Amino acid sequence: MQSAKRPPGPQDGLAASAAATKPLATTKTSRSVPDGAEAMTERDIKRLIPRVVQLETTRAPLPAKIPVSRSQVADVLPFLLSKEARYQAAFERTDGRDYLLIAGKLGDPVSKVELASEPHGPRAGSPVARIAAIARIAPPHKPLLGLRVALDPGHFGDIEDLREGKFVTSGPPPQNPETIPPDGLTEGDLNAISARNLARRLTSLGAEVIITRQGRVTRTENRAYVNALLDADPELAKRVGNRGLFLSALDLERRAERMGAHHPDISIIMHFDAEVNQVSADARHEVKIYVPGCFSRDSIDSKLGRARFVQQCASTSWNASAELAATLVKSICKTTGAVPQVPGKTGAVDPKFLLPVGNDTGVFARSLRLPHAVPGEPLSVYLEGATYNHPDIFPLVFRDRGTTYGAPGGFLDSYAKSLADGLVAYVRSKR
Repeated sequence: MQSAKRPPGPQDGLAASAAATKPLATTKTSRSVPDGAEAMTERDIKRLIPRVVQLETTRAPLPAKIPVSRSQVADVLPFLLSKEARYQAAFERTDGRDYLLIAGKLGDPVSKVELASEPHGPRAGSPVARIAAIARIAPPHKPLLGLRVALDPGHFGDIEDLREGKFVTSGPPPQNPETIPPDGLTEGDLNAISARNLARRLTSLGAEVIITRQGRVTRTENRAYVNALLDADPELAKRVGNRGLFLSALDLERRAERMGAHHPDISIIMHFDAEVNQVSADARHEVKIYVPGCFSRDSIDSKLGRARFVQQCASTSWNASAELAATLVKSICKTTGAVPQVPGKTGAVDPKFLLPVGNDTGVFARSLRLPHAVPGEPLSVYLEGATYNHPDIFPLVFRDRGTTYGAPGGFLDSYAKSLADGLVAYVRSKR
């Protein structure tokens, strides 16, 4: 997961990147990959397996010391651990030094990480520091000049989303989904259109943007190869458990690597929400955004999970992520007419896995693999931008099916503009 360090100065690569306006290079497999898509190679799969099954051999050592103080960790700890996992973290003071203690599985030794004696601000060259510098020096017509943004359009599109239930139809859902029904739309396609539109807008504002995928991704070959590996290794198959979830986890780790290689200041994971697979009069026109946190008890039990938890504790961008998320929620609601999801009033919020951040902001801490896996302390937001099985929203987004960027002035076009406007507002607030 470690990438080569990039020079931290705000002038680094201030010219807008052309990479956001053209498809990423495809990775070769034994069959063709859809245009603009990237598939994992067999080498990727072999390399990622130890990380995903969270073996003790995975490269996830805990640091002996992290550059944040006890007060800084205590400030965010209520959001970084789910309520069921809070007993697994505690503070200790020994010989005038503060430590964070993390308990794993019963019988495992307690992990001990030393904390700084004084609160620290963002380090030089960190995403938070870079954003502040960009806000001061960017010209008015290029307010995001030099900002590095990584976009991940969630899911895969087309048949893969049908298999996973990530689609909505205006009629009855297909019983044996093999192709997208004429009255249906998959979330992966919706996410990709929105990401391409947002990338184009951010690039025009001066940002350097990458997208983890711009087309549909087929996992047929990956699935066959992984099944063959697991069939040949019963012990590994036992550790893996659900093969479908395992394959998705492999893909998420690969996406995290692509995002991390860009050294992003901001990572945006793009999703839409649907309560059922059909247009429903009961659907709520709400928006919510997740920020990394709310580690579950099971995730802290693993070596990899503890390493990523400590990584979040050491991050100086957590509060900034929450602030950016709140700004984006306001911008989306202003443009689309949605309302923020409010815990306890609308939507299902399980306090074991989802924690509200702020009062009625539509921002929640949630334990999700991809935001936790992206290295480098970027501000990280995971969007659930609209409920697309809402009877008023579905026909608007359905019109954009099959387009590259969405119809000019249409819902997805306005949605992408609201995200770009929100990013500009956030960056300018840091002057």
